[in-house]
Amino acid sequence: MSDKIFDHLIHAFEAPLTNPVLIFSLVLFIILLSPILLRPIKVPGIIGLIISGIIIGPHGLNWLGEEFSS
Repeated sequence: MSDKIFDHLIHAFEAPLTNPVLIFSLVLFIILLSPILLRPIKVPGIIGLIISGIIIGPHGLNWLGEEFSS
């Protein structure tokens, strides 16, 4: 029983993410943290969001698939 649950959890976190809750959580996390992390080095918040989108997108870490890039 626990192996089945564990396999389901591993599948939920495979890249690219398909679970809408995980996608929303990741985007919210990036929206909240990227401006805070880049403020000390004087990078505007919008530039941080663009860089974060490039990193998590299909040409970076591929956490969000190509269906979210257009």
